[in-house]
Amino acid sequence: MGKRASSTLSGIQARILRFIADYHRQHGVAPTVREIQAGCHLSTTSLVDYHLRRLEEKGYIERIRRSARGIVLRATALAGDNARTTVRVPFYGHIAAGSPMPTAEDHDADEDVYIWRDLLAPVPEDRLDDLFALRVRGDSMIDALVGDGDLVICLRTDSVHNGQMVAAWLPERNEVTLKYYYLIPPAQELPDGSSLHDDVIQPDPDDMVASPSAQAVVRLVPANPSYEPIEIPADAVEVHGRVVLVVRQLM
Repeated sequence: MGKRASSTLSGIQARILRFIADYHRQHGVAPTVREIQAGCHLSTTSLVDYHLRRLEEKGYIERIRRSARGIVLRATALAGDNARTTVRVPFYGHIAAGSPMPTAEDHDADEDVYIWRDLLAPVPEDRLDDLFALRVRGDSMIDALVGDGDLVICLRTDSVHNGQMVAAWLPERNEVTLKYYYLIPPAQELPDGSSLHDDVIQPDPDDMVASPSAQAVVRLVPANPSYEPIEIPADAVEVHGRVVLVVRQLM
């Protein structure tokens, strides 16, 4: 049997470990080797790679091959109150017009993302397996700070509240989209014969949406004034998930 690697950290390794933890907590993803090199003021990327191999041997990290950000901190990497664990979230591709909502069968394990568990605090432990990640294309949600190339972490569900950001599939349009969701009840006829429509009165954001009537309408609202809302019969919209976390793409 080979000699087991010592768990003692060198000063450089401790610095790298702390940098990875702080970076992941701030950005929701692990840093690249070059970002570690710059952040820890190391001379070469090969030096970073050497210490990452040592950290992996000592059980502090796990490295996912063929992934630029494939560094996972193990639960024992940081002691005491700073200890954090990560959640592996399957990556199902891009959310863009012209293709059906990706499914579990479409995902590539090499592209899965790792998110700090404390960033997903509102998600119950028994729902973590219902999470999936999508890469955003386009700028229709830019005023919600969701830009082109960002990752959205979604919780699989077909029941959402008005005003929540959702990943929705529109079968009749062969289109998938990321928008704010509002259920609009059927128009009501007024005594003078006119109708009251929700172009002026928005639905109560606290109203629960579940199995809406086929006569109702869903409005999918962008967060960019350059785009028009999509208004469509409620039975022509399939909500596949609501967004629980946005991970910004760093330039």
